[in-house]
Amino acid sequence: MGSFVRRLRRRAFFRVAAAVFLAAVALALLPRRSRRGLSYYELQLQSSSLSQPFAGLRAGEAGLDALLEYDHSLSELRNSQGPQPVRFVRVAKTDSELKRNTQFQKYFKDIWATILANKPRVGFELAPSMAGSGMPLDVLVRRESGAYKAVNIAMHDTAGTPLLSEEYLLNCLKVPPEMVADLAASHKNVVRDLPAAYPEGLYEGAGIVFIGGGKFSWLSLLGIQNLRATGSKLPVELIFPTEAEYEEMLCEKVLPDLDARCVLLTERVPELRKHKYTIRGYQYKSLALLVSSFERVLFLDSDNVPVANPDAIFVSEPFTSHGMVTWPDFWRRVTHPTYYKLVDRELSDEQVRNNIDDVTPNKYYARDPSHAFSSMPLHDRAGALPDPSSESGQIAVDKRTHIRALLLALYYNYYGPQQYYPLFSQGGAGEGDKETFVAAAQHFGLPFYHVRKAVDVIGYWQLQPEEHYTGVGMIQYDPVVDYKLVAAYKDWFSAREREHERRQASLVGRWRDWLSGDVVYDPARTFTGWFNKTNSRPMFVHSNFPKLDPVSLRKDDFLFVTSGGARKRVRMYSDQSGLDFDFELRQWQFIKKYFCDRAIDLNYLRVAGVTSLDYCDFIEQELEFLESTQHLVNVRNATTSEK
Repeated sequence: MGSFVRRLRRRAFFRVAAAVFLAAVALALLPRRSRRGLSYYELQLQSSSLSQPFAGLRAGEAGLDALLEYDHSLSELRNSQGPQPVRFVRVAKTDSELKRNTQFQKYFKDIWATILANKPRVGFELAPSMAGSGMPLDVLVRRESGAYKAVNIAMHDTAGTPLLSEEYLLNCLKVPPEMVADLAASHKNVVRDLPAAYPEGLYEGAGIVFIGGGKFSWLSLLGIQNLRATGSKLPVELIFPTEAEYEEMLCEKVLPDLDARCVLLTERVPELRKHKYTIRGYQYKSLALLVSSFERVLFLDSDNVPVANPDAIFVSEPFTSHGMVTWPDFWRRVTHPTYYKLVDRELSDEQVRNNIDDVTPNKYYARDPSHAFSSMPLHDRAGALPDPSSESGQIAVDKRTHIRALLLALYYNYYGPQQYYPLFSQGGAGEGDKETFVAAAQHFGLPFYHVRKAVDVIGYWQLQPEEHYTGVGMIQYDPVVDYKLVAAYKDWFSAREREHERRQASLVGRWRDWLSGDVVYDPARTFTGWFNKTNSRPMFVHSNFPKLDPVSLRKDDFLFVTSGGARKRVRMYSDQSGLDFDFELRQWQFIKKYFCDRAIDLNYLRVAGVTSLDYCDFIEQELEFLESTQHLVNVRNATTSEK
């Protein structure tokens, strides 16, 4: 009996062992999952939901025409009844790219957690131009003005304009104490918890970044082609906010020839999609700067056309010593004094600038500090952000030195429409992300170089029915040349001071100075007059209205004017100066290259129910006109250079 039981036990043991062995073999033959966990985006690629219209991130409306146009373009793209846009497909990546994406995902997960955990409770009601871009808040505050109202004052305006003192700006937008306390606590916590560095290898090298989507995919392509025409060799990344906006032909056939590649925002930061954040147009810029692969990065708006090679920016002053370069807008700064209070920044009563001039010794222009509150421009005082306000169609940043500023700017933009935008701009021209980068840099005591040469307008004159000027773009200048001009001014002014002191040492010299009205420094002209079109170098033409898009140019009839009862073509960029080529002709040559020669296929064309070839007659006619009038531009450039 005992032996029989032992035999049964042995048989059972062998059967169990055989079963375990067979199970192990079966498991070994099954497809094995990688040790690397799939990202949220990669899991979505396996989901059938991608066959449905993408409804994750939504671009909200905002104040500027460009942003409204972007959102309208995106809305058309998503709501089109025609063929659905090509979905983003997973492309082969190198091990280093996979590693970088994983690093991005881990790095930004904690950053988003910090920003979301410190959501303000109190905010302003949305401005009408930003309807739909806010978020639920516990307390909504009406946007009301006090005794004054923030006004748009151009940098060159000196007569009949209010002095933008602390007293004046404090009595524009009403900011309740409850909001100040709420934002101060939120800001303090975010500054405390944001990382001060990033993982080694997350960023590398230098490059240029654009944002695509809708018609801005086309405008970015035009910008990249212009970039290469300047001789630029830096790599380019085109950031797409959503899968719906991905452009198959552009990304896979066109951009590789231009040393440019496409990057999907949600692949780098999958939390944006996982948590269904509502991303507004202004946020894309701060996100694009952060998710780009480059450590030293130049961001350009899609409608910002390079006209000179920007590559030297990254290896030259002022970038090498400052780590951030910004460009000026037309307007004086109207940042609310409350902003400085809530970020705990002390403002001195000493005047350290005269408008854009922080180079000339302040003994030549400083006002009485005892009356700083009411009789001194707030943004001429030590501790305040400098004039003029920023134009963020271009910004250059070194992440190695300024990563904290970029992360804080992301926070400012995420809570921009109802909190920080009103404080930075008080409803002034271009209220949006424009001040967030310099404010963030200043908060951490990080340097930035603000180009001194004033922005110029480019456009054309129309003589009938009455004489008027139509601006179509903005000219921004080379910071490397600008920095050298500042250094030259310092030397020139020092010599001027010495010569003046020599003359003042004699009675005859003092008498001659008195007769001639000669002064060492004229606050209205001496410094600002040092920078002009002749000695400065154009680097970007921000073609913001109308945009260089054949579809809208034909639809809205922008290329014609009525003069003397007749309809005729017009050169929109006829007063170009400082360029050694015909800017407008070059743009239409590139338009022909892609619309006609390469028959570019883009989402926004399909949404409009057209193809690029439908515009070839229109494009050829415009080219014939521009070629026949090219001599006018050449004459104008020659005349300008002779002055």
